[in-house]
Amino acid sequence: MNRTKPLIYSAILLATFVGLQTSASGAEPLYRYSFSSGTGENTGSAKGGRLEIINSPHGGVTISANDAEGLLDLTTGQAYQKADPAGVAFGSVGGLGTVEGLTVAFWFKSTQEKNPNARLVVLGGSDAGEQNTVSVTISGSGRLNLYINGADTTNLIDLGPELEPDVWYFVAFTYDGTSPESTNSKLQQGVTTDGNGKNGQLYIGTVDGAVSDIPVKVGLTPPDYKDTRGPLVLTAGAKIWLGNRADLQRGFVGMIDNVEVFKEVLGQAEVEELRKTTIPR
Repeated sequence: MNRTKPLIYSAILLATFVGLQTSASGAEPLYRYSFSSGTGENTGSAKGGRLEIINSPHGGVTISANDAEGLLDLTTGQAYQKADPAGVAFGSVGGLGTVEGLTVAFWFKSTQEKNPNARLVVLGGSDAGEQNTVSVTISGSGRLNLYINGADTTNLIDLGPELEPDVWYFVAFTYDGTSPESTNSKLQQGVTTDGNGKNGQLYIGTVDGAVSDIPVKVGLTPPDYKDTRGPLVLTAGAKIWLGNRADLQRGFVGMIDNVEVFKEVLGQAEVEELRKTTIPR
C-alpha cells in the first residue's frame, strides 16, 4: 500500500492549520523591541530599525541581558536637568508612513518616586505635543499623560492611578484617525457628553492585574475645539524615543521592556492578550 500521498496530504493540512492558528493569534507589530538578545534590534515586520543609545556624561542607558529576557535599563546616571542631560534609546520608524490606526504597547518600571515630566515613549517627532507625534509621559503628579497629534490635552492628562516605584506597569494606547470630521470614528464608537467621538483608548495593567480601559477623546476638546483628528503622517525621518525626548531634558529613571508598535487599532481583548504574553521576566 502506498502511504506517501496520505502523508503528504496530512503534512499539507497540518501546515495549513498551523498557518491559520498563527494568523488568528493576533496582529503583527511593525516594530518590536524585546531586548531578548541584549540588543535593540527590531524584530517586528518592518525592515531594519535597530535602536541607538545616547548617554549622559555619566552613562545611564544600557540594553541589558542580565535578566531572563533582557530590558532597556535607564537607572544609572540619569538626570532631569539641563546642566546634566539624561540618556535615551532611539531608532527610526519611517516604515509606518500614513497611519489611520495605531497601537503602541510597552512595559515600564520606575525606580524612583514619581519621575515628573519624564518621557516614556515619543513616536514620530522629537517631543510630546508635536503634530504627527504620539507620546506617553509621566505627569507632575506621578500619573500618565497622553499626547496625540498635537491635540489639546484637556482630557488626556493625569490618567490612571498614581504610579508606584518598583512596580512593572503595562501601558497600551490606541488612536483611530479614520474620521477627522464626523462626531464618531469608525473603530471607537463611544460618544462624549459634548457629542465628540472618543477616538482613543489608554489601557493600564500590571503583572498580576488585567488592563483597565480609559477612553480618551483626541481633538475638538475645550476650550478652543481645535480639530486635530485624522491620520498621522510619519515621514521617513520619524523616530521612536524611549525614556527621554530628543533634547535629552526629560529623562526617565527606570526600566522599559517589550515595546511594540502596530499600524492598527487593537481591541481590549487583544491588548489584554498582549499584556499576558509580554510580561517582563
